[in-house]
Amino acid sequence: MPTNLVPFRSCRSAEEVEAVTEVLQEAGIPCRAGSTATNFDLTQIGAERDAQVQISVRPEDMAAATKAVADAEVSAFEKPDDDHYFHDYEDYELGQVLVTDFEWSAHDVATARAILKDRGILPTEEAIKRSRDEYLATIRQGTQSSRILLGFGFIAATFGIFNWGIFPIGLISAAIGWSFMTMTKTDPLGVTYHIYDERSRKEGRVLYRYSLTVLAIWGLSILWATSVSET
Repeated sequence: MPTNLVPFRSCRSAEEVEAVTEVLQEAGIPCRAGSTATNFDLTQIGAERDAQVQISVRPEDMAAATKAVADAEVSAFEKPDDDHYFHDYEDYELGQVLVTDFEWSAHDVATARAILKDRGILPTEEAIKRSRDEYLATIRQGTQSSRILLGFGFIAATFGIFNWGIFPIGLISAAIGWSFMTMTKTDPLGVTYHIYDERSRKEGRVLYRYSLTVLAIWGLSILWATSVSET
């Protein structure tokens, strides 16, 4: 089993996990299932998330895996459920489901496609692909980091200059800055991009370097205090 895997789908039931992994295995795509409860994102502290089973694949298999799951659902799909909430969606909203199909379950995508078809306004595959490419180009630019977390990082780094004991507070701010600089995701086409935009990565770099300076000062203060106590 390859180790360089990236998240592909998050499933909420054993049936969904079994269905997706079976499709991937039949398509010859290596995958691995594991609970998202073990994932830790320092920049998402405090965010409420439900534990799910996450299926991961190789980055280069993302596009093929997305197509395999979608094709399997289309083949098995009969008709939209009468009580499906997509019936209340506007045409544009359903179209966005097709554009961002990787953010929805395969069943939801097939349902949106069927409803649009019943309404006689199903967009062409070329139009869907064009809109999807534009959407992916936008998200690949990254998002702005948390201003609160950035401010906390600088405050923690500043107070880390002082000797608060054996724990270097500067490590916390350094970790925040490093997260802003380096965290990445892989989109359904297998393209890996930075989660945070260029400005946020620059800010993270400044915070990281500032934190390293603080850690150096903290370490020197510890050495100085030790040498003074010995004399």
